[in-house]
Amino acid sequence: VEKDMTYDKNFDLINEPRYIDGYWQSEKYFSKIRHLLLKEFTLKEKIPDKCQAILNDINSSESVCIHIRRGDYASDHEVASIHGLCSLDYYYKCVNDIVKTISNPSFFVFSDDPNWAKKNLKLNFLTTFVDINNTPHNPHYDLSLMMSCKYFVIANSTYSWWGAWLSSYENKKVYAPINWFVQDKLTCKDLIPIEWIRY
Repeated sequence: VEKDMTYDKNFDLINEPRYIDGYWQSEKYFSKIRHLLLKEFTLKEKIPDKCQAILNDINSSESVCIHIRRGDYASDHEVASIHGLCSLDYYYKCVNDIVKTISNPSFFVFSDDPNWAKKNLKLNFLTTFVDINNTPHNPHYDLSLMMSCKYFVIANSTYSWWGAWLSSYENKKVYAPINWFVQDKLTCKDLIPIEWIRY
């Protein structure tokens, strides 16, 4: 059982087979098998035509994935008291930093609340709100599109963390929130890869 959110060095001493319980969300647990994970996270089926059209746009542009996680973070008081929501100010700070170094960025916004994202996130750049897979059965399509992007502004969300981590773009930049949790007692020092930018 995972004791906390920091990397546990005893993990490497576990004898197989074992069932382990926890989040284990630090690349220190699996960076050595990245090549295997990339293979495992490859879609076996052909993506729908609407997804393919967006994928073509992602591949042919300076694509920036923005992920806005709301759902129970916004609607459930108990969950919100642990995780909190990333502010619009956080997203704008990241975008302002990105556009200083990337010419002609194209933003692709993914969210479990696309209507909120469209209403509230106002960018002065080419922006596509990816809302074609917003059903409980299609998260793998969005994840596949996300990981095809070149740059990332992620939420305090496992989903967008994996989208960014699985990206194979050699010069990718990933922006992540400084505060992954509302509560200071929940440390995330091993959760965010060292080369990611924190805001």
